[in-house]
Amino acid sequence: MAERPLSRTLAAGIVALVVAAPVLLALVWQLAAGRGYAELREQGAQRLRLYAAVLERELGKYEPLARLLADVPVARAALSGAMAPEPASRALERFAALAGADVAYLMAPDGRTVAASNWRSADSFLGRDFGFRPYFREAMAGRPGRYYALGVASLRRGFYFSHPVRDAAGVVRGVAVVKVGTEALEALLSADGAPVAVTDPDGVVFLSSRPEWRFRTLGPLSDEAREAIRAGRRYGDAALEPLPVAAQEVVPGGVLVRLAAGGRGPSVFLRQSVRLPYAGWIVHVFSDVRPVRAFAATATLLAGVALAGLGVFAGYLDQRRARLMERIAHQQAMRETLEARVAERTAELEAANARLREEVAERRRAEAALRRTQDELVRAGKLAVLGQIAAGVTHELNQPLAAIRGYADNARVLIERGRLAEAAENLARIGELTERMAELSRHLKVFARGDDGAPPQAVSLGEAVRGALRLLAPRLRAAGVEPVLEEAAEVQVRGHEVRIGQVAVNLLANALDAVAGVAAPRIAVRVAREGGCGVLEVCDNGPGIPAGAEERIFDPFYSTKEVGEGLGLGLSISLSIAEAYGGRLLARGAPGAGACFRLELPLAQEAAA
Repeated sequence: MAERPLSRTLAAGIVALVVAAPVLLALVWQLAAGRGYAELREQGAQRLRLYAAVLERELGKYEPLARLLADVPVARAALSGAMAPEPASRALERFAALAGADVAYLMAPDGRTVAASNWRSADSFLGRDFGFRPYFREAMAGRPGRYYALGVASLRRGFYFSHPVRDAAGVVRGVAVVKVGTEALEALLSADGAPVAVTDPDGVVFLSSRPEWRFRTLGPLSDEAREAIRAGRRYGDAALEPLPVAAQEVVPGGVLVRLAAGGRGPSVFLRQSVRLPYAGWIVHVFSDVRPVRAFAATATLLAGVALAGLGVFAGYLDQRRARLMERIAHQQAMRETLEARVAERTAELEAANARLREEVAERRRAEAALRRTQDELVRAGKLAVLGQIAAGVTHELNQPLAAIRGYADNARVLIERGRLAEAAENLARIGELTERMAELSRHLKVFARGDDGAPPQAVSLGEAVRGALRLLAPRLRAAGVEPVLEEAAEVQVRGHEVRIGQVAVNLLANALDAVAGVAAPRIAVRVAREGGCGVLEVCDNGPGIPAGAEERIFDPFYSTKEVGEGLGLGLSISLSIAEAYGGRLLARGAPGAGACFRLELPLAQEAAA
């Protein structure tokens, strides 16, 4: 009799449990899945931030290289035609090797490549026309450009950074471009094995940890988008077919994407995206949802077992609940481990940023050291020239000093004898001699002092030449040379009086060295206007330029003189000074036919315009 109420109670409990079980299990599924998706979204967001920071850091290292390349003298020289393609390409080859770039090249305003670091390879850019590329049009419009595309010549993917190359007047004369490969970036994106993709604004995948996704799209492309991509030849002949997406659903914090069967690995992902500041590029991370569903299924199964065990044995329910809590604790430990890994990677990223800042500071220190070295070379060249003219200047000063002493002694005697008129005449001659010495001292002082960082200004090219002739007058007389000076009307060029005078002294001193030992030495000097330039030509009838020395004559420390007769810096320093003012220094001649050096500098009024 006592068992019936118990059976009724048990039956009622079983019925209630059976009725409530589906609702409870559905609720458990929803809660577990919701928690799992929240954790998955947080993990995906952390990965997004990490990959976005990595991409911005890696691309940010190379973006300034195009501006740096546009500022070097080689770029202006190659685009102006002052430097031939081969030496310019050699310089770019060294630049690309030092910078870690795949290719560095220069493009003329018509889109033709005039110099390229890969000039030795079969797929060289040299002579190719890339005027259809958007990065070229951006730079020609005066703005820095950045672009991603498949190489037309090399068929290799890469990032392109461009910058306008301007002349001294600020006019865009061409474009400097640096190309960086994608292999290193994709290696970083593939570090944790999860799918990652980077798309352009049209949804075309151009970077991915999965090779089969590259040059696929996240959705169908419009005809306008395909035509624009084809016009820019951005992805070559790639078909740009959509990824095999069977279905997708927008959910909070992302999009659930189901890929059609046939691909490797999981087929359902939670896609999360963030837009980068680089030309509208978008980073997508794809998180596998199987752990979430497995977690939800496990939680539901555990709840079902717990509900079933509730009617059999209460202790079994406690045991199952303990196991469930253990699993939850394990999930928490896994989450904490993942957070620790993310924190570790964040610390590594901060350390990498610190190293990058140190590298930038080191490069700036290297640039400052280079500028100091260049200034020291200029001073060394001055000292070498001053040493050459010191003996002559000493003679020029000793003669007037001896004459002054004689006139002073005579004047004292004449005054004692009352012959004041003759004494006054002697004193007047002493004044003329001191004026002559002061003039010589003034030219020496002008030549020896620096420009003190003053901005360039209008300088009389003829006056600089005449000052150089006065400084070298003792050497000219000793060599028996009477220079022939042909000077046009006042020729004003842009620069510093000291440095332009140094170039004139160097060229005249070289000519004097060249005619030493010639039976009838002759030096001709011409100052003229040609086009928008002031021109100084110094020609001699010496032995000329040795065969094979044309390309090396302007190299530092290269000299055809005997050991101990020169540093070999004069022409190198003169070339650096000419290029610093937007000009150039040329040499022509042949063995036994004399040599002629031609300095071209922009006219002051032309530079101001």
